[in-house]
Amino acid sequence: METPKPPKKEAMLLIESEHITRAQVITALSVFAFSLCIVFLFLQHKSHWIREFQEATKDLQTENEAFRKQIAEYKKADSMQKKFFFNTYFDAKDGSNFRLYGLLKSKGIKSKTSEIAKKFNVSAKAIQVQDFEKETWYIVPIKAIHWVKPNETPESIAKLYYFDKNDVRLIKEFNTKFEKGSMVYIPFN
Repeated sequence: METPKPPKKEAMLLIESEHITRAQVITALSVFAFSLCIVFLFLQHKSHWIREFQEATKDLQTENEAFRKQIAEYKKADSMQKKFFFNTYFDAKDGSNFRLYGLLKSKGIKSKTSEIAKKFNVSAKAIQVQDFEKETWYIVPIKAIHWVKPNETPESIAKLYYFDKNDVRLIKEFNTKFEKGSMVYIPFN
């Protein structure tokens, strides 16, 4: 059985489309020669690149280990600070024994220092009031300062510093921002 042959006109078009020109041959040979050059250069410099890569990896591992040690030291210091503030009793009514103060901005209503003292459980004598550009600022003794870490909430911060979980309201009232990296004042409970 014979295979059917394409008509003459279609056969001529097929032959013409498969015809390779001199320019195409030169282009193909140029690409091939360029590829051989690239492979040759790669093989010639491969050992040097491997050595550089190994040295860079070793340097990175050394730096990584140093960073891990530094992070471990920071975590240890952070946990010691938290334990200190959690376990140390500060007499909030002792107006002369404070080491940390926070700024509390009035929210449009000027409050009496006695009201703020009662709210944050400190002596009214320990609070200072400053008026600045039509705003009232209160300088209030605080228990601690906390830097907010990723995924921390006022509730999780309160667990670190207070026995009573309801004292989270103090943190919320004293601070306006709870973003990662922001500083949060921890008032007395």
